[in-house]
Amino acid sequence: MTPTHTYIDEAKTILKAASLLTVAAWVKRTVDRLSIARWFDRTILQGKGLSASTSASSSSSIPPSTTHYGPGNIYVPGWGRLFYRKALKTRDGHTLYAHDSMLSSYHLGPCPLLRKDLDCEECMWHVDAGRYRYELQCAALVRLDEMAEDDAFSLTDTKRALEHSL
Repeated sequence: MTPTHTYIDEAKTILKAASLLTVAAWVKRTVDRLSIARWFDRTILQGKGLSASTSASSSSSIPPSTTHYGPGNIYVPGWGRLFYRKALKTRDGHTLYAHDSMLSSYHLGPCPLLRKDLDCEECMWHVDAGRYRYELQCAALVRLDEMAEDDAFSLTDTKRALEHSL
């Protein structure tokens, strides 16, 4: 295989990932607009069945999105009180904390999910980096550090994008 074919294959992979993310964002935006217009109840798509009453968040004109919180502290069992600079609640319900404490010596960096008893390689949000071991490969860290202001991506979307970019 020539270097040109390698570049072409890499470009095709990147374009495929970009197109999948574009379609996913379009579908998400359409679902948000339809649920705001009360065409259907959003909880049906989340697998919770019909809700008895519509919540205040679904009746507002702002679609659900990533929620940002300022500095604070939280108790981590087996670790103690942990101070964080900011917290981010993703679209898929995960709360990520920006902090500087290494909860485990085996972690790639400060774990935003506060999982002190799990090695990064065993975590479902770890993406196998292949030959590039120096790159950040935790979807939670990437979502918190590099994509914090992007409301279109959930933690799951971030992991999928990382997997497709390798």
